[in-house]
Amino acid sequence: MLLHPLKLLTLYCLFTTALADPMFNIMLPKLTGCPFTLNVLDFCKTTFNACLDKKADLLTCKSKFFDCTETPLPPAEKHCAPEVANVCRLLKNAYAVRNDTKSPFEWHVDIRRIVDEIGRDCGIEINTIGSLYQFVSNDKCTQKYKAQLDKGFLELDKKTSMDLQIPADRFRCGWHFGYIGNVFARYWILNSCGHYAIDFNHICSKHYNCYLKQKGKRTCDQEYESDRKNLVYGMGSFKDSCQQLIYNKTHEIFQPSEDVYKVFEKSEIETKMLSFNGKLDKPLSILDTENLNFTTIKVFELSPDGSLDLAIRDMFNVDIYKNGWASRVIIDSSAMVFEDCRRNNQRRRCLDQLVFSISKISDKPEEFVTAINKFNQTISNLLVSPPTKSEIEDMINHNFWRFEIMFVIQYLVLLAIKKFWKLVTCWKRHPPTPPSNGEEVPLRNSPEEGLGSSSMPSINFSVASDTVVVGRRRPEEAEAE
Repeated sequence: MLLHPLKLLTLYCLFTTALADPMFNIMLPKLTGCPFTLNVLDFCKTTFNACLDKKADLLTCKSKFFDCTETPLPPAEKHCAPEVANVCRLLKNAYAVRNDTKSPFEWHVDIRRIVDEIGRDCGIEINTIGSLYQFVSNDKCTQKYKAQLDKGFLELDKKTSMDLQIPADRFRCGWHFGYIGNVFARYWILNSCGHYAIDFNHICSKHYNCYLKQKGKRTCDQEYESDRKNLVYGMGSFKDSCQQLIYNKTHEIFQPSEDVYKVFEKSEIETKMLSFNGKLDKPLSILDTENLNFTTIKVFELSPDGSLDLAIRDMFNVDIYKNGWASRVIIDSSAMVFEDCRRNNQRRRCLDQLVFSISKISDKPEEFVTAINKFNQTISNLLVSPPTKSEIEDMINHNFWRFEIMFVIQYLVLLAIKKFWKLVTCWKRHPPTPPSNGEEVPLRNSPEEGLGSSSMPSINFSVASDTVVVGRRRPEEAEAE
């Protein structure tokens, strides 16, 4: 039976399309107030796809895209530069051309390869983080591959940390699977939610702290789900990809088991308070892989910084933690948000954000509320001091129109004060003399008229004594003599 030529052509196209790599879909962020930046990204995306159409390798096309995005942005759109960096980061981390059907929970290729090798050798199937966690915790066969598996996790998290900028030991998502869940969560959240990972981490910290305070598993999980949805709702970019990740509320990374919740009822929770050196890209360390226990909590002090007043730092590290110890995981996350904020923004804005974050903690005891108010008052006193040069520049760049309005208002107020003061000074110098006994008050001569006036006598007699006061003679009197 002969096929129609048109059918043969259709089959050929389907066959070649199946063999060809699907186009990599570069997801452009929704930029507000940055039309030039958006046009640049759209042009670079077109250049990248044209490169792939010419059968060039992915690395070459990536380089073309990165070169294209180095176009200088106008000053008014500098705040969109982090969005451009995130697009480049996602493309940089792409190991192969992919399409839109890729699951946000897909395992990294290197980890998948190691786990499959373990499964074949040990005769088990590992398809979930939970099964891998149990295997590493209990199975004797894992000892043979433990070093290889840990090496894979360390290498993956090192790559993740370079872009995530959240230390591994301060990242709370995936906590119920120990360091294994932590590495997976960091990798997935970074790739799907970009720079919103810092906000995602704060939500996970609230969830962990809720379990710690034993407020009820259902209550904690419902609040966790609601916070994730609210986060996506307020996103300006990465909204679609992050939504695919967090709306899967039944995924194991978001759903700790009942047994996990009960651990907090029975186990004594150990907490270590450590100093923080300010290194935001700290990855998982070999020491972190020695223990899968998730009931040991690490919280950190504010990092020492010359621009941060010592009284502020000490008050946070002592008073805030001591009086809010039951919410220490959320306090630590609020400090982490502050550390991330002050890399790029004004110190004042970040301090206000820190106070706001810890003020939102629910069920605060009275002494914690008092400590927060005192902390806020100390910050307010600090803000009275003159701003630094960098803070002034940042204020002008971010609030230029407000700066102009305030400048005009201050100028007008100063002008009015000067005018008022001039009138007061003039009134004091020449006060009006009220009339007495019905007599008409003679007009005062001006300083210019004082010497040349015809009414000015050349000789006056003092009223108080018989002394003769000789005045200055007029020019016409001198000529007459």
